Amino acid sequence: MTETLSLALSADIAAAATSARQDAVISLVVSYVGTDFHGFQRQRALRSVQGDLEQALREVHGEDVPVFGASRTDAGVHARGQVVSFAPPTRVLPLRAYVFGVNDHLARDVRVLRAERRPAGFHARFAAREKSYTYSLDVGPVASVFLADRAWHRRGPLDWDSMQAAAKLLVGYRDFSAFQAAGGDPEPDTHCHLRDAAIDPTASPATITLRGNRFLYKMVRNIVGTLAEVGLGWRSAGSMAALLAAGDRAARGQTAPARGLCLESVTYEPEANATDSFPRS
Repeated sequence: MTETLSLALSADIAAAATSARQDAVISLVVSYVGTDFHGFQRQRALRSVQGDLEQALREVHGEDVPVFGASRTDAGVHARGQVVSFAPPTRVLPLRAYVFGVNDHLARDVRVLRAERRPAGFHARFAAREKSYTYSLDVGPVASVFLADRAWHRRGPLDWDSMQAAAKLLVGYRDFSAFQAAGGDPEPDTHCHLRDAAIDPTASPATITLRGNRFLYKMVRNIVGTLAEVGLGWRSAGSMAALLAAGDRAARGQTAPARGLCLESVTYEPEANATDSFPRS
């Protein structure tokens, strides 16, 4: 940050209201490379995205500021559009302080892209209407060193048409218990509405994009691992429907590695939309 901008930002923070409105909620759109994080969620003695953000906010606010994420991404998973929310304890800072000021106290592998004012009661996780994830596949004959931490190397050829046909069988409101991994916080309701499942073999690297209202623990990675087996000819595209119907976790494919997964975006109902943002889009 330039010295002029830093001085101006310090003046803005000093002039901020000394007491926050009871209903003040701020959200941040955050991007990070998950390679060196032990997941999003705060963990004792281990680096996490939540922990880094809370430490940076503590530096800017001068007090503890707990944050809540829309998605509790696993170790090694990346994000382009994670959303976190928090209620400032005693004062609301100018929105640009939550971008420039917080970024000044973050490492290079995590960045706040935008700060937003949200309506009272907003919660980044519980107010989410839809999340979009992209999984990257490196399908070259030799693994790219530049994709080592960003994609799963599956040496082709893969049958992309069969993979897309299998993916389309997942679209809709369905019971995805077959794709919920053991561990984590098991969901009593395993029904999700998968709104889209798109495969782009022409992208570099190739991508599988899943968009839905909610996702179970490691659901995306389990779907990708199963689709890869379809692409390799180890199972038929139609077997996906039988897998869904049976709900048998032992019958699905392997869990794809965390490094290929990226949380692209989180969207909210209109009544939860931001009332102000910086920078303005």
